Amino acid sequence: MYQIDDQNTELVKTTKFIDVYPPFEANKKLSMVLSLGTKAKILPSANPDEVLVTFLYNYNGWAFLGRVLQNVSKIFNNSDSETMELVINILNSLNNVVIDNGVDDSKMVLEAMSAYTDDSDILEVILRLLEQGLHLRNVKLLVSVVNLLTNLMPFLSYRIWPYLSKSALFAQNGKEGLAAVIFGSIEMVNGDYNFTVSLIKLAEALIQNCLSLDQDYPEKSKSVIMLRFVGHLVDLFETFLYCRYNEQCQKLEIGVLLLDTFSTILASVYGIDEGVPTNTKVTKVFADAASRILDSFLISDEDSPRAARLIITMIENLSQDLDLYELTDSSSFWYDNWIHCA
Repeated sequence: MYQIDDQNTELVKTTKFIDVYPPFEANKKLSMVLSLGTKAKILPSANPDEVLVTFLYNYNGWAFLGRVLQNVSKIFNNSDSETMELVINILNSLNNVVIDNGVDDSKMVLEAMSAYTDDSDILEVILRLLEQGLHLRNVKLLVSVVNLLTNLMPFLSYRIWPYLSKSALFAQNGKEGLAAVIFGSIEMVNGDYNFTVSLIKLAEALIQNCLSLDQDYPEKSKSVIMLRFVGHLVDLFETFLYCRYNEQCQKLEIGVLLLDTFSTILASVYGIDEGVPTNTKVTKVFADAASRILDSFLISDEDSPRAARLIITMIENLSQDLDLYELTDSSSFWYDNWIHCA
């Protein structure tokens, strides 16, 4: 299969064509062919019965990773922790590329990852992974996907809105949303709310898209999605104060993010064009969502456990547990911002 290279004795070269299949390639449908004479370097292996080599071969690594993600999405196994870690690492790497580079470079990477996906592109594969993660309650995977979607919103919003309209994330048609299920059955039990934080940040990205007035998706459909999203966020706000937290500053983070989101929506609807009906304003996409927020905060019963009472309770807790918050929020960033928002 190989022999010592004539020109460099530290290398070997193949003596026949070799098919190298991507991981999880179930039916051996696609392979990377190493031609006769491809050079490689033999590396030390912990297993004496195995030969470990690295080939000197030019190929597009993003295209390879895209194929891996597609293969995993077709044989999704939530109990395979090693595979799930690989998928999360790929998604986090892609997210870092989107964060650190411009739109053109990010699109180039996404196109490369779509090169060998079957009857789809890489975004469709990622959205499929999101749905699988939701139904199997894989929180770590969900956090990685939602964070990526948030950073893709500025230039792929026309793909993300349609997904959200049919996603099982939020309650619709009488069915409880999986976001609420995960919050109640997993995050509240574990005391870690990274998925909830990522969802709130996605909501902020959706709001910014609506404010841009881009005609990337029907405004009426956006309004319906925002109402569902805000309904979930209001439910979170009425609950988050009484949850158990591994990191107390995460309580402040959630509170600040929620109040910022509510404030942006309310200011967009009621802070402009006074006297004009909300459903005719330029920001009418938020009209129903803003009404939902007002219904939660404008209550007359001071003993009510709903949203308005929580602001007072949170301020009281801050004064009682100041040392605890300072211990987990050393910069006082979330502490100061909570006081500002409240």
